[in-house]
Amino acid sequence: MKNLYYYILGIVFILTVFTIACKKTPKDKEPVSKEIVKEAHLGDTIKVNFPKGSILATEVSLKTVNDKAILDLFNETATFYKIDKVLPYQITLNIAKDAPLNDSISIAIKLPTKFKALLPAKYGFQIFAQAIQESSFEIIDSFYQIPSNYNPITSELTATLSRELFTNQRSTAKTYEAILIIGTTPGENLISSPPTKSKSIGNSVAATSGCNASQIACPLGSFDKCTTFLSPDDLFGPRYDPLHRTVLKNHRGVDYRVATGTPIYAVSDGTIEIVKTSTSYGKIIFVRHKDNTATLYAHLSEQNVTNGQSIKKGQLLGKTGATGSRVTGPHLHFEYYAEGEKYAQSGQIDPTPCVSSGNIDGNITIRDNGNLADDAFEIYLDNSFLGATEIGQSNSVAASNLKPGTKSLTLKCTVAPDNVGTYEVILNNGLTFSSGGVLKEGTIAQGQSVTWQIIIPQKLNGTNNILLRKTNAVKEK
Repeated sequence: MKNLYYYILGIVFILTVFTIACKKTPKDKEPVSKEIVKEAHLGDTIKVNFPKGSILATEVSLKTVNDKAILDLFNETATFYKIDKVLPYQITLNIAKDAPLNDSISIAIKLPTKFKALLPAKYGFQIFAQAIQESSFEIIDSFYQIPSNYNPITSELTATLSRELFTNQRSTAKTYEAILIIGTTPGENLISSPPTKSKSIGNSVAATSGCNASQIACPLGSFDKCTTFLSPDDLFGPRYDPLHRTVLKNHRGVDYRVATGTPIYAVSDGTIEIVKTSTSYGKIIFVRHKDNTATLYAHLSEQNVTNGQSIKKGQLLGKTGATGSRVTGPHLHFEYYAEGEKYAQSGQIDPTPCVSSGNIDGNITIRDNGNLADDAFEIYLDNSFLGATEIGQSNSVAASNLKPGTKSLTLKCTVAPDNVGTYEVILNNGLTFSSGGVLKEGTIAQGQSVTWQIIIPQKLNGTNNILLRKTNAVKEK
């Protein structure tokens, strides 16, 4: 009986083992793959959209911070853009350890009601991004204005975030991050009338064939020096990876390869707004010109002017050098800023097409129509100074890329020895007087002015919108 018990027990054991052995073993569960992030939200205030193929990240971080170091860096360049109000926090977007794959990431920021109420007249909301620009001689980490549009109905400020705005050079974990700040600057950027943009890759504005603001002189003095000392490697615009054809960094100025101690000069009349030493830019001089454009001279060895000083075109400002935290050789880094109230594009523009030898053609020509070149004029657009002619000189002043619409054009006679300034105003390339026609001529007394309404079309036939020219070269006798 006992043997039978063990016999049955053995049979049960064998059958159990056989069943287990024959039973189909389930495969190990495969890990659940995380999906690539498509959107990121911060409440209903900030939304970031990641189109398919834009990133590889399965997790991103979107947050607002109040970082003094970021704000201090922003304040170094805030004056350049005439920033009046700033949202009291910074926006950071971290997309982990892989760089963006293209320039399609977009952001929408709903502005607080209290901040909207602070907007000054004729100002607009703008986005500023901390980005690295570099050329042969420098690496500059600073804040720059990027193209954006504001929708007053939804209170949303929107922009595209290009690859160049993301860097892993600031993070100890080597993750890619973009840092944004919202501020107000002159000129509206309403979504109903988006700004005219230059040919670009993302936010990387490329070099242009025409000037997008007023004509200026060469900061090195004579016009030929601005062509002799400018290398193709140091121009305005994006730098590309030749293998992958992607944007690496953006250069928002031009670099003139000149030795330490080379004199630099004012490119137009204006006022010295900043003389200081910046972490990235080194010793700088920042000039606000009479037409509200501005110029920056960086990496200087000497600064020979003071804050608040009035300066004239061609006046000595300082001397070149190699100052700044990440500069590898002596040169002049030169930036040119347009303001958005008058021009269709604001912030840094390509200065090279604007550097003039003195004689240019434009859409509006103002000249002395008398026998002698003894009268001088100033011209204003909507009461904003654009330029002036000089007695006895073949002098041209042009402004380009103006915002379309109906504007007031004012001509003022500043010098007329016989108290009679003779003038001729000719409109070209699609501009017209609102009363009809393209020609005005006559006389005005010294110190007097005359104003007309002109129509600037949405699309111009030429590149320059305003020109003052005195064609005679005969001096007053």
